Amino acid sequence: VRLNLNKNMTDETADLARFDMFYIVHNGTFLQQFLCLVTMMPLWILAYLLAVLMIYKKQQKRNFLLLMALLSSVAFNKILKRTICHPRPYSQLYHGHGMPSDHAQFMCLWAGYLHQLLSHCQRFNWSKFHRSQHRIYIATIWLWSALVIYSRYALLFHTIPQLICGAIIGLVLSKLWYEIDQRFIADPVNGGPYLLFSMFIE
Repeated sequence: VRLNLNKNMTDETADLARFDMFYIVHNGTFLQQFLCLVTMMPLWILAYLLAVLMIYKKQQKRNFLLLMALLSSVAFNKILKRTICHPRPYSQLYHGHGMPSDHAQFMCLWAGYLHQLLSHCQRFNWSKFHRSQHRIYIATIWLWSALVIYSRYALLFHTIPQLICGAIIGLVLSKLWYEIDQRFIADPVNGGPYLLFSMFIE
């Protein structure tokens, strides 16, 4: 259903439709409706981690650590937004502040953490087969993260500088949290990192 959200809107934003599950506006094309689902990826990641922690009781230190990293990132982002007070590009559509982008920060933290985990050959003694597989996994993770970040721009949530700022913060946080991972989580060779994907491999 298309709706005119505000009589005073510019031509660019006047003829938009609302995605009913959450408040997201789009132009009615299949691509933007797809992006409405893509843009909620952080919720799907958090739901997955919570489900894994509830279903599997043992050897879930890394899932718990990643969940804490992502939740703390969300809290840190809220503090930054209230401190910087930079508006969203279309404040008539979406309330709140836009700098830095929470989704860009979240996805770059998630992707950066998994990238380090799957590429740390010396730590886990990955075989050549695992290394070749992991290159595909890493590329897929980054491409999907880039699509989520793009969705925030395409759906008018953020400006490019807001997305870049969020992405940089997320990358820095991924480095810090992976350092914590290395210090406090001891894994069996070639096994431990795959516990992040418990629900897919059992």
